[in-house]
Amino acid sequence: MPKTPTTRRPYPFRITTDPAALGLVSRQIETAFGRQHVIAPARPHHAEAMLFLHGFGSNWTVWTPLLQAATQDRLLTNLDPILIDLPGFGASQNTLAHLNSQQVASMLVEVAHRLGYHRLRVAGHSMGGFLALDLAAHHSEILSVHLVSSPYLTLMWGTNHPLQALVKRPKIGLFYQLHLFLARHDAIAQGLNTFNRWRLRSGMKPLYTVGGPAFEYGAHNGRGYDAARLWSQLRMPVYAVFGQHDAIAIPADMHQFQAILPTIQATVIAGSRHSSLVQYPHEVARALFGKLGPGKIPDSQPR
Repeated sequence: MPKTPTTRRPYPFRITTDPAALGLVSRQIETAFGRQHVIAPARPHHAEAMLFLHGFGSNWTVWTPLLQAATQDRLLTNLDPILIDLPGFGASQNTLAHLNSQQVASMLVEVAHRLGYHRLRVAGHSMGGFLALDLAAHHSEILSVHLVSSPYLTLMWGTNHPLQALVKRPKIGLFYQLHLFLARHDAIAQGLNTFNRWRLRSGMKPLYTVGGPAFEYGAHNGRGYDAARLWSQLRMPVYAVFGQHDAIAIPADMHQFQAILPTIQATVIAGSRHSSLVQYPHEVARALFGKLGPGKIPDSQPR
């Protein structure tokens, strides 16, 4: 399996909360889930867009170091970025009180259409990677999929077999049970979030919040989900990046995903963890988008 060496220092860019710093604008778009916070160009510059989907407990800003690296390395020059706070995260509403993956996917495609894009590529981190794959499995607009620390197939198995996970994969089992507990005990979760804000260097390492119902909403998508059947039918290019020391999307997940979809192009980022898109954004950008530069867009056959 290709392994990308970490040739640059970790965390080279600060996370930014200012869309204008990326040449983008912020807007609120009404959807079935309520108002969604969307970051995109003021008007389309290209026919295709890259839709960026963040993971649990995060928001659109987690992608900003990767976008800064891509700009510096002259990647994604033929695409417009669309970043969104998923329903119930960041500044987006979730009036439906669920995260059903197919309804989220339909909402995301609707948002892209309303922005003027009908040819889409999708990038997803962690939970966003699961949503990206499900989006690609059900919507022909998707031309390629780009995954960071996803899919977390072992964690999905743990949501269906929580007791077995505690015995056979204790780290995954404990992770699931802990976040389930925090989702149901908001006061404790808020205390942990306060501690994390104090502990992490502002603007460098990503800040993930825990607690609230969103974790249960997301976990529900993994219960009974037939990943092998749905994802084995994907015909567009799929690029995946895994962290060498990732404790959530573990090495076994990469091998299982390769068995489901042998055509994926997977890369391990040496020395990285679950947040490789912030920790080593240059290496992740090259692995995910290196073939999307001028004259290098891969052939895509929508189903």
